Amino acid sequence: MRACYLGALVLLALAFLTPMFYYIPDAALGAVIVMAVTDMISFTMVKHLWTVNSTSPDYYYYIIIIIIIFYYYYYIINFFYSCRLKINLLQLDMAVTQI
Repeated sequence: MRACYLGALVLLALAFLTPMFYYIPDAALGAVIVMAVTDMISFTMVKHLWTVNSTSPDYYYYIIIIIIIFYYYYYIINFFYSCRLKINLLQLDMAVTQI
């Protein structure tokens, strides 16, 4: 139930406070999100599921979700940051050549 309240609070914050987030640096917003999400991930749950029943589908679902999350953060976000960096460098190069 706590997760539902947290999700509703996040949606309300995004709905009404998004213009105020514009002035906060991306790194600070990323740190806030990482600190909020670390409470939701429990690695002790993996150990508990393994000791109770290692063939339980819940254990495999949990592991698959963690692998997908790490894949997303490692590959997809790095890809978009590298594309963003290339675009910024291209714009900088075009600005320098126009001078």
